[in-house]
Amino acid sequence: YPIISAVQDHTIIHVELENRPDIKSYVQAELKQLFEQLPLSEAQELEDMILERSANDFQWLVLVVPEVPILYEKGKSMEDIQKWLQQLPTELGSLYQDILRRIDEEDLSQALQLMQWICFAERPLSLGELRHAMAIHTDLPDRVLKITNYTETDKKMEQKVRSLSGGLAEVREYESQLVVQFIDQSVKDYLLDSG
Repeated sequence: YPIISAVQDHTIIHVELENRPDIKSYVQAELKQLFEQLPLSEAQELEDMILERSANDFQWLVLVVPEVPILYEKGKSMEDIQKWLQQLPTELGSLYQDILRRIDEEDLSQALQLMQWICFAERPLSLGELRHAMAIHTDLPDRVLKITNYTETDKKMEQKVRSLSGGLAEVREYESQLVVQFIDQSVKDYLLDSG
């Protein structure tokens, strides 16, 4: 890729300064059902807080906004949800770190294995390939291969990907097959740079 900053006399576009209307539309669309259940003032206050905390970063919104209705459905008060939003990091790397820290301790070795497979694969792995790869363990004495925790169906594997990655990996259709990938290149960059 060319290094744009090396070009003389160039125009700089700061996307994060120009996408506020799109971000506002995204938040309103994603939280439409929740906003319909809230008094107008509470809905507006929540929307404003989300927009402010996002710093106009779509990736931040994609990770955070889906959690808001889940918290509300769990019976969290609007005050609790706002407190949760206030405590979330606004910088993506810190948000990724926060998400990874919330993975259940008993799932950490599988989560690491999943991230390694996605990160170091030469091409996106199909859901079936990843399902088989995740079942093979080589870290046993005498270098014996052992198959454990085999996930039987694609649907279950898709749920496992979402759970073990904290939402940082996704299943997408690519060339008429389901493949697993990170939700954004910045996730891979974060994992490689920060572990």
